[in-house]
Amino acid sequence: MGVDKRNNFVLELIYALRDKNKSLNFNEFLDIICSRVGETKTKDGLKRVFAIYDKDENGIIDFNEFKAISKQIHENLDDDALLEMMHSASINNKTSSNEGFTFD
Repeated sequence: MGVDKRNNFVLELIYALRDKNKSLNFNEFLDIICSRVGETKTKDGLKRVFAIYDKDENGIIDFNEFKAISKQIHENLDDDALLEMMHSASINNKTSSNEGFTFD
């Protein structure tokens, strides 16, 4: 998945899967993952996903965190492209700053 296996979040997922101590079908796998990551169809689930990427827990995904996300998902975007995305998101959502993303 492109995520460091020493990452605490990844380790929790691995341990949760290992604790089942049996073969899993896809739906059981999804239940375990969604219970840790969050269901992306609910606001609470989206907040849990946001919190995963908000490493310094300040309520903002800043440039460095956004860049780390890009690397994790193997998007080889340069700094200018990332800054342009942040700027466009700020304009499209009429936010007061383009320094990062809040949950809202």
